[in-house]
Amino acid sequence: KAINNITTCAANGDSVLMPPAMAGMRVCVINFTAKSAQVFGQGSDTIDNVATATGVTQPSQTAVDYVCPTDGQWFAL
Repeated sequence: KAINNITTCAANGDSVLMPPAMAGMRVCVINFTAKSAQVFGQGSDTIDNVATATGVTQPSQTAVDYVCPTDGQWFAL
């Protein structure tokens, strides 16, 4: 989906998985829970040049657009 809403984040670091990063994609992740979430890429995809096994933190009460300029790379706006 283009817009994704995290509805349950019981503990800091609960995670979500991005779809495979294909050039031209844009995905919005909304985290209006009280806890921060960890966002992971698929396979070898990176987010902000961070390895998928590490993921990136998305703070609570935020909406972040993730864009994919080239296959395998997500960047948070």
